[in-house]
Parts: sequence; structure tokens; C-alpha cells
Amino acid sequence: MSRAEIGLRVRRRIWMISNNLSALRMSSLGWFDVATTVATGGIYKTAGTPWKGRDRMTTTMFRRLAAGITLFFLTSFITANAQETAMQASRQDNLERLGVYVLSSDMERSGTFYRTLFGADPVFQTEVFVGFNIAGGLFAVVSKEAFAPKARLGGSTVPYLKVADIDAALAHVTEIAPEALQAPGIIREGPLSLFKFRDPDGNLVEYYALSAPVEGL
Repeated sequence: MSRAEIGLRVRRRIWMISNNLSALRMSSLGWFDVATTVATGGIYKTAGTPWKGRDRMTTTMFRRLAAGITLFFLTSFITANAQETAMQASRQDNLERLGVYVLSSDMERSGTFYRTLFGADPVFQTEVFVGFNIAGGLFAVVSKEAFAPKARLGGSTVPYLKVADIDAALAHVTEIAPEALQAPGIIREGPLSLFKFRDPDGNLVEYYALSAPVEGL
């Protein structure tokens, strides 16, 4: 249950109890009026002279009731919030690895390209899927024909990989596929440096590096 839903339920309950309290107060006042009138042998009237003892008793009763209701809702909200936090933590714990894939129209050609680019053999390979273990994540090349025959090659999704030395990475890509580089080469903005290139199917890939620590990157 989201916090918005919890808040909505709390507001609805408070509104309902507020109405019930108003009805209860009117009912209790009427009961005291009847009791007082009967005890004195008079004629019952709803608008009689206030009885101080009755008012004090009613006020005390409502204060205790209001305190109990406040405590109840506060406890309910804290419990619901704790449950929400636990659910979020559970969902996070369920995530084990981040991966990205690019489509290929020629698996053999793409496999060779990425083997050379990463300087590593795939950890998993079939005729329609090649997966590389890159910095703890899975970089996969998948067959367009098998997995997404109607998809467009070279789409807008750009996998980006962090490198320790951006200049060395650029030199390596220039050596193996000079035509793949995208102008203007390395872009430097503050501590961030990056460049983009395309694989044989036109998929964009980005390498980036940081000259100073940046939280989240």
C-alpha cells in the first residue's frame, strides 16, 4: 500500500469518526437532559439550562476518547509506514543484477566486435544470445530476428559503461573501429568525460569516466 493510499484511508477514517463523535455528543447531551428533567419531575426540553457536572463529564469523556483515537491512528500510521518500508526493502533485495542488451542482425559479426572491444570472451553464448560479464553487470547481444523482428536497429536506448581511463578507451575504439566513432570525440563537462560510438548494427554505445568522485555515477 502506498503512502498516498494510507493517507487517504486515514483522512476517511478521521472524517467518519468526527461525524460519529458529533452524533455521540448530541446523543449524550440529550440523555443528560432527559435524566435531569425526569429526576426533577419537569417537562423534557432539548434546549434546557446547562448542567455544569454534565458538561465536565462530557468534556472529560471526549478528551479521553480523542486521545485514544489519536493514539490509535498514530500507531496505525507508524505500522503501515513500517510495512511500506519493509516492502520497498524486500523489492530492492529481490534485484540481483543489472543488464543491458543490444540487437544484432548478424550474431557472428557482433560477437567478434564485442569480444575485441571488451577484450574478453562471453560468459554465455548460444546462436541467438551472447552475454558478457562487464563490471559485474551483463552486457548482452541478442538476435533481432529471434527476439525483436519488428524492432529498429540502432534505437534510442544507449548502454553506457564506466572506464578508468577515457583516453585509453578512445584509443582502443579508434584502433579497432575508427569509422564507429561519433563526432566530436571526447566530450568533457566538469568531472565527466565521455564519447560515443556505434557497433556494426548502428547501436550507440557510450564510454564515460570521472576525474573526481560524483555520487551516483
